[in-house]
Amino acid sequence: MTREETLKVLAMLNAFYAGGKNDPQQQLAAWHLILQKYDYEIAKKAVINFAENDVRQYATFPAVGVIVAEIRKCEAEMDKPIKEIVRAVAYGYDYTQLSYTARSRISEEAYNEWL
Repeated sequence: MTREETLKVLAMLNAFYAGGKNDPQQQLAAWHLILQKYDYEIAKKAVINFAENDVRQYATFPAVGVIVAEIRKCEAEMDKPIKEIVRAVAYGYDYTQLSYTARSRISEEAYNEWL
């Protein structure tokens, strides 16, 4: 690693952990490195979930890892109905046996075609 690369790494760490007292462009670049692989709508939902459930006495800017963990929880929740549908098709369950959430993701006609 060169001196310039070390400086870039330090700038990135400062962007993540300076508590909002940093260059907005550096902060944007650092967070984008982590968040670019995630869907915006899921990330937005994750931030809302985090804010709604943040009961810390002092509301500080969250670490990027906290937001990523929340994004992953949202992704897992979104996958549950799909996994339920696949499992139900595999076992030959009737459409009416699916949960409301799973039925909202697939029509009865499409489900029966999969069967």
